[in-house]
Amino acid sequence: MPRDVTADLRRTAVSAGTQTRYATALQFFWAFCRLVNVVLGVSPEESALDEAVTTYIEWLFRENLPKFQSTLILAAVLDLFPRSRLAQTRRVVRAWDRIEPSRSAFPIHALYLIFLVHELLLGGNFGIEAGFEIKLQFACIMLLLFLGLFRPAEVRTLTRASFTLGPSPQITVRVRGKTEVRANRPATAVTINDPFLHLLLTCLLEVRASDAYLFSLSAQTFTRFCKNVSAFYPMFPRIIPYSFKRGGASDLFRRTGSFDICVDQGRWEHVNTARRYIESALAEQMIFELSPAWLRRMQQARAHLFEFARSGGMGGRSRLFDDVLSL
Repeated sequence: MPRDVTADLRRTAVSAGTQTRYATALQFFWAFCRLVNVVLGVSPEESALDEAVTTYIEWLFRENLPKFQSTLILAAVLDLFPRSRLAQTRRVVRAWDRIEPSRSAFPIHALYLIFLVHELLLGGNFGIEAGFEIKLQFACIMLLLFLGLFRPAEVRTLTRASFTLGPSPQITVRVRGKTEVRANRPATAVTINDPFLHLLLTCLLEVRASDAYLFSLSAQTFTRFCKNVSAFYPMFPRIIPYSFKRGGASDLFRRTGSFDICVDQGRWEHVNTARRYIESALAEQMIFELSPAWLRRMQQARAHLFEFARSGGMGGRSRLFDDVLSL
C-alpha cells in the first residue's frame, strides 16, 4: 500500500511561523478535549473529530474569545488531518462570521495602487531613502499580487526561471504555491497580460541578472513597507500585504463579471470561497471615498506614471491606466 504523504505535503505549504501558531492552537484544543473527556486518538473518525472541533468553537463563542481562534483551529486541524472535511465545523465558523464579520485586509483600489507605485518610483518613497532597484522590487511585488492574484509568500519564492516574458504584454509565471502543494499538483503556469508590469519586470530581470531569486525582500520587509505607507497616509484605510490580492480580485470581477475567471486566475479551489472573498471586498471598497483634491492628485499621479512608462518603452495600454478608472 503506498504511503500517504498528504500530511507532509501540506506541512511544507505553510511557513514556520504558521506552523507554530497551528501547534499552539492545537495545544489548547487538546487541553479542552481532556477537560470534557473527549478521546480522539491518533487517527480519529471524521464524525468524532468534526463534533469535537465544533463543540470547541461553540465554547470559544460562548466565552467571547476572539473570532480568529475559530478559523485558526479549523486550519490547524485540517493541516494535521488533511483528509478531513469537517462540514459541521465549517458551518459553525460561517455562522459566527455572519454574526461577527471578519476584519479582513482592506482591498486596495486600482487607482490607489497606481498612486502608490508612482510615489514609490517617482515620488518621495514615503519619506524613506532607498535605491531604485529596491523600489523596483516593491513595485513588481505589488503589481504581481494585484494583477496575478498571488499570495505574498508565493511571490517571495519566485526565481528568474519562474518568469517567461513574451512580446509585451505577455507574462507567464510558474508557481507552486499553497494550492498546488496541498493538492499535490505540479507547478501552475499563471498568465498575466499587462504591458506596464512587463516593462518593470524586464528592467528588474536586467538589474538582477546575477541573482537566482528575483526578489531579495523578506516577508517582514514587505510588511514594514505596508506599515510605512499606512503611517505616511493615515487618512486612507490601512493596507497589509493581502490588501493587494484582495483588491486585485475585486477589480478583476468588476471588469469581467465572472467568478470563474477570478477563480482561475487566483487558483481558488472553490467558487464559493472566491465569491465570499470578492463580494465582501466590493462592499468594503464602496465606503472608500476621496476628497476632490485627493482624487485629482491620484489621477495626476496616474497620468505622470503613464507618461513615464510610455517614454520607457511600454507598448499597449495597461488596465491600470484606463480612462474609466475612478473612485
